[in-house]
Amino acid sequence: PPTFGIRRSLAMSRVTLLLLGVGAVLGGITVEDPSGQIVERHDMGDPNLPPIVLIPGLGGSRIEARIPGRRSDWECLVQSFFQKTWFDLWFDVTEIIPGSVGCFQANIQLKWDVWRHEYLDTGVQTRLVDYGDIGGVRCIVPGMESTCTLTEVYSKLIYHLENMGYVAGSNLHGAPYDWRTGPQYWTKPGGAYSQLQRLVESTVQLNNGRKAVLIAASEGAPYTLWFLNNYVTPEWKAQYVEAFVPVAGSFGGSLQSLRMVLSGYLWGINSKSLPWIDGSILAEVSRTFGGVTWAFPQTIPGHIEDWTVVQTPHRQWRASELGQMLHDVDLHTTADIYNATRRYQTYQPPGGKTYC
Repeated sequence: PPTFGIRRSLAMSRVTLLLLGVGAVLGGITVEDPSGQIVERHDMGDPNLPPIVLIPGLGGSRIEARIPGRRSDWECLVQSFFQKTWFDLWFDVTEIIPGSVGCFQANIQLKWDVWRHEYLDTGVQTRLVDYGDIGGVRCIVPGMESTCTLTEVYSKLIYHLENMGYVAGSNLHGAPYDWRTGPQYWTKPGGAYSQLQRLVESTVQLNNGRKAVLIAASEGAPYTLWFLNNYVTPEWKAQYVEAFVPVAGSFGGSLQSLRMVLSGYLWGINSKSLPWIDGSILAEVSRTFGGVTWAFPQTIPGHIEDWTVVQTPHRQWRASELGQMLHDVDLHTTADIYNATRRYQTYQPPGGKTYC
């Protein structure tokens, strides 16, 4: 399920206890930007603790954006003239107040070319927040304590890890990614997996060769599993990864992701507190996200058999029929996005230590 407002204190406590016995590290780093440029830091963490990389799930990474040129969207007409600097794309509560929702939709949704099976340039430039540190994975709206609590991702786990002796940017790192685009873009040269690989290599190198622990929540678990099984080699894993720790991993997909596309899921937010947000707007936005369709419910041979996931008074669709279901409800572009993600499924254990 989405990690927006994740509250799994018991699971996180088990993660905390697990890390006490995994290994040791000698050193620390800060990743300045997603290009992988790093500098060594002097504020090292507890040398008896292993370095950790935190990988969020669906909606769990902060994303900034800017619009360098003029936009034709009338909803963003004012912004196109005055907004030349970076602003919070995911997420800023001021973007969803009455009168701004249309601009939020125009900025965050993607445009898919059904002929070339790829995304088109929307004129919105994006970047990840605080890559290699923790600012991009602590919570989605960090401005106030109340909003951070409502939109927390790893904030509680980070709090406990810091009390154990971890230092953000030294032996504790966040690896956010653009969860909207999907595996077709995560696997591209210079994409999210390339950034993650460089981050892990850098922290291991600067920590005297001590291997890293990869903690991944919700969709971040299958995201990381695909990285381990398909993007890197067994030799690379043996050299750089101490353990893989999926927390509430959505390995069989998520019904919430399907709900987002069909009816507009409010990411766990009480809709009564945001009555001006039409669920259909959220559905329209989600229908353009490959990362959402990639997380649809699925079958896993020998573990999760084909089952009915959508039902109406006149028709039902099983997990293996979701592509056809999208066509049946006239979501043809979303069906093409969904089909483009199907070859990026993996169910095999990654090898090495795995703690669930």
